[in-house]
Amino acid sequence: MYWFLFGLYNLLFIPLLNIAVHLAAPFSAKIAQGLQDRKDLFPQLQQNLSGLDNNKPRIWIHISSMGEFEQAKPVIALLKERHPDWIVLLSFFSPSGYRPARNYPLADLITYLPLDSYRHARRFVEQINPSIGLVIRHDIWLNSQHILHQRGIPALLIDASIADIRLSSYHRWRIFFRPFYRHFNRILTVSPENSRRFAEFLGSDKKVASCGDTRYDQVVLRSQETERIQSLTQLNWFEPRHCLIAGSTWPSDEQHILPVIEHWLARDPNNRCIIAPHETTAEHIADLRQWAAKTDLNAVLFSAVVPESMEPPPRVLIIDKVGLLANLYALASLAFVGGSFGPGIHSVLEPAAHGCVLFWGPRYRNSVEAQMFVQQELGVSVANSRAAIDWLDGNVDDWQQRQALGKRIRQTITENTGASNCIIKEIEKFIN
Repeated sequence: MYWFLFGLYNLLFIPLLNIAVHLAAPFSAKIAQGLQDRKDLFPQLQQNLSGLDNNKPRIWIHISSMGEFEQAKPVIALLKERHPDWIVLLSFFSPSGYRPARNYPLADLITYLPLDSYRHARRFVEQINPSIGLVIRHDIWLNSQHILHQRGIPALLIDASIADIRLSSYHRWRIFFRPFYRHFNRILTVSPENSRRFAEFLGSDKKVASCGDTRYDQVVLRSQETERIQSLTQLNWFEPRHCLIAGSTWPSDEQHILPVIEHWLARDPNNRCIIAPHETTAEHIADLRQWAAKTDLNAVLFSAVVPESMEPPPRVLIIDKVGLLANLYALASLAFVGGSFGPGIHSVLEPAAHGCVLFWGPRYRNSVEAQMFVQQELGVSVANSRAAIDWLDGNVDDWQQRQALGKRIRQTITENTGASNCIIKEIEKFIN
């Protein structure tokens, strides 16, 4: 079956994918950007490799996009801490991962992965000449894995999981999916339950082990960073006891959360709010400013903060810059997690790492962590703004109780850290 799928993959899937990508490029800026960035990929790659020491172990980590890059960061940081002379090579499939990561200081080389034809995969692996290959989560390309195996280079799949929604598909089509996992030496999953799922799916547990989820390591690392919001922390505008943050909100969230914010600000003249929209487009920011003007709230954009001329301090801060949210949670003790009235909830781990008391809308089943927090009474799902207001009125007045709950939430995050250390130990087994 493997060789049948291998032939089908190279004779049908990859050629069709190549055609589809080029046909879609005029209609998708993201796809067009990826094609443009890949021009002269191999000559540029060769030039960038020329300055690297050929005698040091090379750790190749392949990452699909930005979310997977965040999961890779704590592994890379710990790897560089323990083995500063080892060479870290990062490859990305998507521009949304590659472009923000281009200046990442802990990587010795950052590149795109070429389209996974057999010829391109062989040339790519031969050029980078890795000592080991890692894939984060799920972006598995059959030819790349085949070439690693052919050359005797170990391969690890890390942060592996099979979501509930995909479990039945994996079992139904296992005859087609299994070959993609055939050449991994180790599959390191995010939980014992996912280890069990992979063992059943693969028909063996010999390659499978549970290391945990590196996202926990990453949110703890991010929670300790203060440089990005130093201008705000120095102002003393936001005391956690009095600050609510609405993070990564969509317009569908704001229909429900904006009345809650108005109620929160009316409860106490010392209360403040930070709104960090998921998309900081000019139109979205303008809508939020219009809301603040209509409700007569003293609101200011993050980009327009001029401390010496702002008395009294604004009661609402609208974040019009990306990349700050994970740090902004440090300023609050209450957090609404966006996406939960729209496409699906965003990260609950980021505010939890700061000990924020959490609430969100009804669409949270896409997040294992949100479901766990609800089950453990560490987070609350509200159906609408009225339910959120009732929850606030009944649960946030006791500051000591709120602090105690925040401590439990933070402790839950801490107890789940350590995946990066487990992964590094697995890497060291193959390198040493």
